[in-house]
Amino acid sequence: MSILICGASGMVGRDLCELFDRENIQYYGTYYNCNQCAFCQRENMFRVDFTNPNEVGDFFFENKHRWSVCIFLVGERNIEKCENDWNATKQINVDAVDNMSALCAKEGIYFIYLSSDYVFDGTSHQPYFPSSQVNPLQNYGISKLMAEYRVQKNYIPKVCLSSRLSFVGVTVPNYCIIRTPVLYTDNSCTLMYNNSIMSIAKSIMDFRYTKAIAPFVPTTTTPITKYEDDYYIYRPVYIPDLCIFIRVVAVIAMDSTALKNDTCVNRKISTNCGETPKFSGIYHFYNPDNVFTKYQIIKEFSKYMELPQWHIVPHRPLPKSPDYAYTIEPVKNPYDTQLMDARYNIRSFFTHTFSETIPFMFSRYKHPRLDIRHKNSCIHLPASINNNTYFIIFDLDGTLVHTSYAHYRSYLDVFRNRGLEFITYNEWTAYTNYNHLRCYLENVAYELSKHDIHRMEQILSDIQNEKLEAFRIHAALYITPTKNASEMLKYIDANPGKITAVIVTHNNTETVDIIREIVPQLNKITKWCICEPFELHKPDTDVYSKAKEMYYNNEKYIIGIENTHIGYDSVRKTTPIVYLYIDENDEYAKRTKWYNKADAFIFDDYLTM
Repeated sequence: MSILICGASGMVGRDLCELFDRENIQYYGTYYNCNQCAFCQRENMFRVDFTNPNEVGDFFFENKHRWSVCIFLVGERNIEKCENDWNATKQINVDAVDNMSALCAKEGIYFIYLSSDYVFDGTSHQPYFPSSQVNPLQNYGISKLMAEYRVQKNYIPKVCLSSRLSFVGVTVPNYCIIRTPVLYTDNSCTLMYNNSIMSIAKSIMDFRYTKAIAPFVPTTTTPITKYEDDYYIYRPVYIPDLCIFIRVVAVIAMDSTALKNDTCVNRKISTNCGETPKFSGIYHFYNPDNVFTKYQIIKEFSKYMELPQWHIVPHRPLPKSPDYAYTIEPVKNPYDTQLMDARYNIRSFFTHTFSETIPFMFSRYKHPRLDIRHKNSCIHLPASINNNTYFIIFDLDGTLVHTSYAHYRSYLDVFRNRGLEFITYNEWTAYTNYNHLRCYLENVAYELSKHDIHRMEQILSDIQNEKLEAFRIHAALYITPTKNASEMLKYIDANPGKITAVIVTHNNTETVDIIREIVPQLNKITKWCICEPFELHKPDTDVYSKAKEMYYNNEKYIIGIENTHIGYDSVRKTTPIVYLYIDENDEYAKRTKWYNKADAFIFDDYLTM
């Protein structure tokens, strides 16, 4: 028999699978959305939608013979989503747990459910034990508490009629509900946006906040201040530590729930058949050493990353001193849900301190700042670092030069001359942020050719030629360098031994020549990777992998600079460090804030890099 991990592709599930793989523990896993095909295509993985009871039932009854323990990790953790959509929250956080635990209970399968400290209100100023009074303050905590009750209801001792048993009158194996505080991991498969502790670091990775008050940066911009909570207490738990605890609970359950026929036969109802699992009921797992506010976490991150934090101001909901700003929290959070459990010794489980895990999380992002403001001097780096320090790949359009409107006006002319309608500029910016324009043009050409592939290719070629002629006119009117990109190019030129810079583009050679003629500073970069528009396009990594293959020479830091979501998806697969240039006049970015979900540094002025 083995273990079933429901939600194996999630934040906890990934780390738990890796632990089981290392220790050769047999398991099966489920996923719904998975950002790594290799992981989800393994033979022991199943795609299951736990909001669909029929699909869950079919999956369960077809495979129930495979496992004796079920670890249920599926759920919605986003507090804001839970507050805004109770029906969806209840469906995944309550009903799905109820359905799966009921199935497991009927079949005598031990059930492990991961709950939350948010079942408490955090006002007691005393540690919370498993038996402490619960009082959730918002939908997330309410949903987790309701799920706990459903699990307990489903595992009330009763006669088991499981077909796997050769006799009647056996108590089903027990359950274990594990409450934890906020969780975090260093697993690179988990996006920073989905990692609530790591996501706090976005405040210091967004250089737009620092530009107005950073020393030596000339600006007339009103200073931007970021407020961070310095009131509510967080006691974060490192997920690999939690996984050790879950593994112990699961392995003990597998060994201790074996039925002993000689003691159970002829009992109508029993609460003590077989060996009772060591962990039965509700348990708390916690780290007794980690105690922080969000503002204190920011300071820890800032210290390790060597990034400024002067733009971040601590705030509390109630006045404390003149140094604090005061705001009102939109959602009630528990003040301090300190967990404790006297039934086992937490010190028996190794728990990492928060400071120990920071390098695990952020070493892949840490690098010396370029300090472009001192462009006439060398980069101030330790002497031990080799001369070839940076390998930087720039996307051309929208990152070094503003070309979007010139491209748009050129295609607009082509479509008008052909008597065709074209999208608005707002639609253009939205479309090109997530899609390559080739997809749009192919659809148009396919319809114009009446689905004739050979004629479609000719139409596409004609459109490109017509667009090029229009671009010669509009480029001179609308193309300009992005903010202080010229200073960056000068800086690169002044530090040839420190920086290897490459510009990549899907424009054809003729279009690139036009752009370089209008912005001659681009000629300071001698390494280019030009992929014709109809070669493999973003989010395919072809253009970036080609650039790295052509020019990378073992530089210490590999950085990619992009400005769109589709570009980010492409470059992040090649460069471990990503910068996103978000223009201050980009209305689409302001409205959608798509970049908040990217594991990247954010800037809108090259002087702040």
